Amino acid sequence: MLSALFLVAALQADPSPTALTRIAFGSCAREDRPQPIWEAIAAYGPGALVLLGDNIYGDTDDAVVLRAKWARFAAVPGFAALRARVPLLATWDDHDYGRNDAGAEFPLRAESQAAFLDFLGVPQEGPRRARAGVYHAETFGEAGRRVQVILLDTRSHRAPLVRREGPAPEGAAGPYGANLDPDATVLGEEQWRWLAERLREPAEVRLLATSIQLVSEEHGWEAWARFPHERARLLALLAETRANGVIALSGDRHSAEVSVLRPVNDGRHPSYPLFDVTASSLNQGRGWTFEHNSHRLGDLWFDENFGTLDIDWDADDPKLTLALRDVQGRVVLSESVLLSELSPVPDLGPEIGPEIGPEVAPVHTARLERIAFGSCNQQSQPTPLWDDVLAADPDLFLFLGDNVYGDTEDMDVLRRAYADLSAQPGYAALRAKAPVLATWDDHDYATNDAGNEYPWKRESQRVFLEAFDEPRASPRWSREGVYGSWLFGPPTERVQVILLDLRTHRDPWGRATERAPRGAGRPGDYAPVEDGTILGDAQWRWLEEQLRVPARLRLVGSSLQCLPTGHVWECWALRPRERQRLFDVLARTRANGVVLLSGDTHWAELLRAEPRETGLGYPLVELTSSGLNQGWEWTNIENPERVGVPLWTPNFGLVTIDWERGEVRLEARGAVVGDTYPRVVTTLALDSLHPPAR
Repeated sequence: MLSALFLVAALQADPSPTALTRIAFGSCAREDRPQPIWEAIAAYGPGALVLLGDNIYGDTDDAVVLRAKWARFAAVPGFAALRARVPLLATWDDHDYGRNDAGAEFPLRAESQAAFLDFLGVPQEGPRRARAGVYHAETFGEAGRRVQVILLDTRSHRAPLVRREGPAPEGAAGPYGANLDPDATVLGEEQWRWLAERLREPAEVRLLATSIQLVSEEHGWEAWARFPHERARLLALLAETRANGVIALSGDRHSAEVSVLRPVNDGRHPSYPLFDVTASSLNQGRGWTFEHNSHRLGDLWFDENFGTLDIDWDADDPKLTLALRDVQGRVVLSESVLLSELSPVPDLGPEIGPEIGPEVAPVHTARLERIAFGSCNQQSQPTPLWDDVLAADPDLFLFLGDNVYGDTEDMDVLRRAYADLSAQPGYAALRAKAPVLATWDDHDYATNDAGNEYPWKRESQRVFLEAFDEPRASPRWSREGVYGSWLFGPPTERVQVILLDLRTHRDPWGRATERAPRGAGRPGDYAPVEDGTILGDAQWRWLEEQLRVPARLRLVGSSLQCLPTGHVWECWALRPRERQRLFDVLARTRANGVVLLSGDTHWAELLRAEPRETGLGYPLVELTSSGLNQGWEWTNIENPERVGVPLWTPNFGLVTIDWERGEVRLEARGAVVGDTYPRVVTTLALDSLHPPAR
C-alpha cells in the first residue's frame, strides 16, 4: 500500500503531459460495505479518477477512528488496484470531513485534513499541508488538449446552514432554506482568491469538482443554492474570468443526474451552458423520490453509479460526452457537448447590452411527436376544449398569447387572472401531463393592442414568467421581452421551438382614417405603415442567431398572423418592412424546416406563401389557431394566402410528426362532435422544407 501511496504522490507532483481522454468520478462510498463498482470503473479504463466527497463515512470527532476508516477504504482491493494505475484526485464532503452537514464549526477540521492528506499521500512539505482546507488543482496534457481539475473545499470555511420555515413544497424535500446573510461564505476569502487565479490559467477543459450541487436549486438539502450570494459569486467569477470549458462535477445526493444552467450574457453568469454532472453513490442506492429540478436534463438515477467524461480530442471540434453508469458500467444517462460550445461569447461592448450575446437554447432529449398549441383563453369562462387537447396526447403545449385576459395595469389583477387559469381543471391536468411553453399577446401583456408604450411591461413580464414557472437561470428573466428558444430530441430528429415577443418592442400601429364597410373583405381598424418595428433590434439579432442552430423542424410561434394580407386588424402586414425583414432573415440564414404558428384572431386557418414571395426557397406554411374558448362570427376576409376555409368555432392546433415517414401534419381542431372534429389540415414532407442547394 505504501508503494501505491508514493506512486500517487509522484503523479500529483508531476502530472503526465499525456492528454486525458477518459475520466471517471464518483462520491459517497461506505468503507464498511462491499464496493463491487470498482471493477466497472477499471473496465471503463479511465486516465484519472476524481473522488467528490463522502469517500468514507467517518462521522466522528475521534481522529484515530477517522484514520482507521481511511485505512479501511485504502485497502478495498478494487480501489487499491485502480489507484495504483491512474492518478487519484479528491476532495471531501461532510461525512469524510467528520460530521453530517458540518462546516467551519467542526472542531476536528485540522486533524481531519491531516488524515485526508495522509490518505492521498501528499508530501509533508507540499502547499496543501500549509493551507486551511483541502482545495487543490492540477492540469493534465499539453496546450490544445489540457484538462484542468479544480477541487473545491466546501466544508472547511462554510458558514452555518439555515433551517427552512414551514413544510417543504412537493418535490423540494430537505430541511434547509437560504442563508441570506451577505457575509455567509462557502469557500472563505483565501479559497476565493485562489480559485480566481486558477480560472485564469490556460486550459481547454476545466472540471470544477464541488462536493455539493452547483446548478440544482429547488430541493432543500445541501447545495450552493442554500447560499445564494455565494452561488451568484461563483457564477459571476466564471463570467469575470471568462474561463472556458467549465463543467461542474458534484456528488452528495445518493442519486445521479445531469443539470445545465442556461447561458446568460450579462456579465454575472457564464455565457455558455454550465453542466453539473452529479454522480452519487458508489455503493449506496436509494428508493425513487420525486424531486423537482428545473435545470435537469433527462431523468434521475437512484441506484449505484459513477460518472465518466470522454473527450474526442482528434475531432475538428472535440466532443465531450458526459455519462452516468451503473454498477455494471452500462450508460444510464448521457449528454454530449462540443468544446466550441463551452466558450464565452465575444465581448460585444456596453452599447450592445446583455441581451444580445449568442444564446445556446435549452436542449431536451425527449423526441417530440405531437405538439399542441392554442391562444385566446378567457380564464373566467369554461374551456371544455382542454379535454380534447388532453385526448390528443401532446408531448408539448405551446401557448401563443392572450393566455389570460388581464387587460389591466394592476399586477395583482393580472396575477389573479393567471391563478384563475391555473384553477381550470383541464389546464391543470395538461400541465401535469406535458411541458407548457408560452409567449404573450396584448391581453395578457397589458391592454388591448398595446405595444412598447405600455408603462408596466417589466412588471408584467415578471408576472408572466412566474406564472409559467420559468427557471430562474433562464435568459428570459434578464432580457427585455419574453422571447425564447428551445430544442427537443436527438440531432437527427431535432425540433426547435422559437417563441417571439410581438409586444415589448412594438411601435404603435398606424390608424385607418375610415373603416371598411361590413362585408367589404378587408376588415380592421388599422392602416399599414413603413416605419417602426415589431420585434426591436435586440430580438431581431437574437432570432437570426437561433435560426442558424441546426434543427430538422422549426416551429416559430408568433402571437399575430404573419402571412395574411387580407385584413387590417393586428398582423405583420401592418408593417410591410418588418414582414419582409422576417422573410429576409429566413432566407439569409437558409433556415430549413420553418413552420409558422400563430393565434389572436378567434378563428383558425391554414396559410401558405410561395418561394417567389418570401425568397426562402420552399413554401412557407402558417397555421393559425384561436381561440381556445372563444369563436368568431363568420366574416368576409379576402385573404389570398389562405388554403381552404377557416374554422370559426373554438379550436386548438396540433403538429404531428411522423419521423419514420418524414412527414409533419398540421391541423386545427374544433371541439369533437360525435367521433369527428371540425378541422383544417395539411401534411408536409420534412425533406421538402429545405432551401435549394447553392
